[in-house]
Amino acid sequence: MRPFFVLLLSLTLLPFSSPWRSSLEEELASNLNKRRAPPEMQETATALLLQRLLPSHSSSFKFQIDSKGICGKSACFYISNIYNSKHGQPEILIQGSTGVELSSGLHWYLKYWCGVHISWNKTGGVQLGSVPSPGSLPRVDKNGVKVVRPVPWSYYQNVVTSSYSFVWWTWGRWEKEIDWMALQGINLPLAFNGQEYIWQNVFMDFNLSREDLTDFFGGPAFLAWARMGNLHGWGGPLSENWLNDQSILQKLTVTRMMEFGMTPVLPSFSGNVPAALKKLYPSAKITRLGDWNTVNGDKRWCCTYLLDPSDPLFIELGKAFINKQIEGIDNSNQMIPYRSDTFNENAPPTNDPSYISSLGAAVYKAMSQGNKDAIWLMQGWLFSSDAAFWKPPQMKALLHSVPIGKMIVLDLFADVKPIWKQSSQFYGVPYVWCMLHNFGGNIEMYGILDAISSGPIDARRSSNSTMVGVGMCMEGIEHNPVVYELMSEMAFRGEKVQVKEWLKSYSKRRYGRAITEIDEAWQILYQTIYSCTDGIADHNKDYIVEFPDMSPPTKQSLLSIRRDLSRMSPRFFLREISLQLPQPHMWYSQKEVVNALKLFLDAGNSISGSLTYRYDLVDLTRQALSKLANQVYLDALTAYEMNYLNTLNLHSKKFLGIIEDLDTLLASDDNFLLGTWLKDAKSLAMTSSEEKQYEWNARTQVTMWYDNTKTNQSKLHDYANKFWSGLLKDYYLPRASMYFNYLSESLKANKSFKIEEWRKSWISYSNMWQSSTKEYPTAATASRCPFKPFKTNKPLRSPTQRPSLFHCLASSAHGESNASANAFLESDPRSLSQPQSDLPGFRYKGPVHPEPSTESKIERVIFDFRFLALLAVGGSLAGSLLCFLNGCIYIVEAYKVYWTSCVKGVHSGQMVLRLVEAIDVYLAGTVMLIFGMGLYGLFISNAPPGVPPVLDRALKGSSLFGMFSLKERPKWMQISSLDELKTKVGHVIVMILLVKMFERSKMVVITTGLDLLSYSVCIFLSSASLYILHNLHKE
Repeated sequence: MRPFFVLLLSLTLLPFSSPWRSSLEEELASNLNKRRAPPEMQETATALLLQRLLPSHSSSFKFQIDSKGICGKSACFYISNIYNSKHGQPEILIQGSTGVELSSGLHWYLKYWCGVHISWNKTGGVQLGSVPSPGSLPRVDKNGVKVVRPVPWSYYQNVVTSSYSFVWWTWGRWEKEIDWMALQGINLPLAFNGQEYIWQNVFMDFNLSREDLTDFFGGPAFLAWARMGNLHGWGGPLSENWLNDQSILQKLTVTRMMEFGMTPVLPSFSGNVPAALKKLYPSAKITRLGDWNTVNGDKRWCCTYLLDPSDPLFIELGKAFINKQIEGIDNSNQMIPYRSDTFNENAPPTNDPSYISSLGAAVYKAMSQGNKDAIWLMQGWLFSSDAAFWKPPQMKALLHSVPIGKMIVLDLFADVKPIWKQSSQFYGVPYVWCMLHNFGGNIEMYGILDAISSGPIDARRSSNSTMVGVGMCMEGIEHNPVVYELMSEMAFRGEKVQVKEWLKSYSKRRYGRAITEIDEAWQILYQTIYSCTDGIADHNKDYIVEFPDMSPPTKQSLLSIRRDLSRMSPRFFLREISLQLPQPHMWYSQKEVVNALKLFLDAGNSISGSLTYRYDLVDLTRQALSKLANQVYLDALTAYEMNYLNTLNLHSKKFLGIIEDLDTLLASDDNFLLGTWLKDAKSLAMTSSEEKQYEWNARTQVTMWYDNTKTNQSKLHDYANKFWSGLLKDYYLPRASMYFNYLSESLKANKSFKIEEWRKSWISYSNMWQSSTKEYPTAATASRCPFKPFKTNKPLRSPTQRPSLFHCLASSAHGESNASANAFLESDPRSLSQPQSDLPGFRYKGPVHPEPSTESKIERVIFDFRFLALLAVGGSLAGSLLCFLNGCIYIVEAYKVYWTSCVKGVHSGQMVLRLVEAIDVYLAGTVMLIFGMGLYGLFISNAPPGVPPVLDRALKGSSLFGMFSLKERPKWMQISSLDELKTKVGHVIVMILLVKMFERSKMVVITTGLDLLSYSVCIFLSSASLYILHNLHKE
């Protein structure tokens, strides 16, 4: 069986042979491969990686850079057996084009022959328990296994990843990341650390002082946007300690990348300059850009200065920067690609193609004068984010401003909105097919596994393809490990991946064994969470982490949003419609996802010790609870709009309770802690002032993000929101509590919602929290998860102390209108905790729950008499049934009379009288039916008026053996007042009277013209009365 599996695996990995592999691509690959580290250095780097990853097997593998031409002109790795090896000697030989291919070959062998799983530590880490002991490693096919890259490059990082994920890293964490990159086959990583150190030296060479740069660089957590010219000074200034440390870190990371044979991508000059340069060079073409996301155009942070690429000073600065980089890093002249995004979210001053072409040529000239072999690597985000500007003439002008082969474009969002399809393969310019996937480092389970498994293949096989690589360009990392493992594999996949089968292998490797329940759960997750095809970028906007900053919306808006959130189609998304309330992304069936969670829980006893299992279980529970909270939030706002104070307070408590439960849940896992983020930030400080600054940067990025006024939150607030324990309880919980308190007070005082006061209170609290120095745990606390937990050596709350949270989720997902979730929260024996903030001026207030007064008790008793109406309802429905049956009897008798008359040849008119009697009785039955339903709707039913059909429980399953199902309630059932009931009953009574009139007219003898005229007038008046009655109540 194993040889067949190996043969099948090898065949599926063969590259697709097509004319698209042109001489241009081969020349590009040859240029980028120049001057790599010596083979011995790359082999040593891979051996040391193995020592760090699996020290017990450090002598079990032999690594060898391919010198025999096994790979030919392509990049590949080749795995073969070493026979007759003695104990302690290598058993497996891995050969490859570079150290990256050697590392990838090691990873491939460990995955598919030893069942190993490797992911980031924060997503569960590695699973190595399935590796056999040294001397017993599995053998591959006797002919070996060769895996060839279908495209030469595997790119990694977004320009903002350095701020959202890497900002507080030390060399120890970077070393692990570079190991991970090598194992995943990444050979074209971004290397952006420490560039501010170089820029300071460059600008000082151009006569600027350190003081001139004080408000130029952003703070540590906001450097990515300062580098792109979006902002300046925010979170700064940068200390000399920071500049020096980051410069050293850059040298270490770039050196290690080169040791593996990677080609690091370095920064270059994009035109962003300090304000002081304009004073020193008054003749230079320096313009001030417009505002970028400040609240009121505050010049302290916005409106940076851009040096026109056509100005000679642009080339001088660009050349000087690249030369400084080459001086600072040994052998950096081998690093040919340079990133420059001059026009990222900053459009050129004119759309004239000739002008755009001259700008692009100037940007490249500045690179090439510093390094004659330079290649411009440009992200294609601008073509998507500003598509209105970048039409085909403008795109072509920029792309062709550089010699073909000297520019590579990152098709940044190809997993959702590929540009290569609409740009004729970037008009002949080589590009990298990239997955963007994540915004702001948000924590949300999301992905498009089908697009990942087939998109790069389709792009590479397309006619005249210029694709030269695959890439991962997420804004933040350390989440959704299944997505990044599959995407990494696409660097070595020549055929489309069968995701269902691949997931079975993934599941077995991730948890160390095959488990039926887990396999079933992953198939559900594949069809739901990881099958988002709505074309929308997934930026987490769940109400807990991105709380709406607005007055409560109208009932119509709420009903529309609720309808959208409740749809069970996994292909649905809340598309952009003109509603006030922000809409969370919901593209799958919550019911199915909760079923997957149940399967995860059922499997807990067998893999309770697995860290990967624990991470996935916590993350999946977090996802389900967060989506449940969206519905509870809408329940609260609906109660407010309907002036139901007690109901508002009830749902407010539920929403806050979910936040508390989430905080408790996430506190039980090391990977979801605010304290770790803050500790890492403070650990880089060398002085107390730096520690305070770095902590402020860390806190601000994940909350308010940018500037605010007393009554206006930042336009980017919650962009980088996180589901972290500590952040939930001390930031998101007080914010929601304040809002609900203002709503409650608004109803109690019968006044409009005080949005300005809410904003003042909330923004003041947020700013104090950003400046706080409260410490948070950096290690998981004893698990107190509010659902029946899996086995663990940590103390657990007894599941009998509280109803099962999972039962709450399951019932909610099965369409019980959150009834079980409500019961769970209502029966919670503990009162809502009152967290006391360490910040001055803040006092936490829970939602208001007034004690029932004597008056309200009397009203309740009186109101309960409404149930007497059930007697009338029952009697009316029973009478209606008897009337309909009696009418059927009249119909049968009418037919009997008819057939008897036909046989005898005598027609007495009795058949018509019977039919009229039947109509009369049917109408009486209709009256009783409407009367009974109307009484129920007025006095018993609690369905709100105007409820959308998808949420109308009366319509669910209402059909006759599957036929005649209603899409909405009939108009005659929509009774909201006693007047409406009387009107509808009155209509039917008039119909009965008309029928009686026609019945009596049968006995009238018409002998004269006056008789006929009177009869005609009677008919006319009857018809007119019906018409008038209809129009009196026509809406």
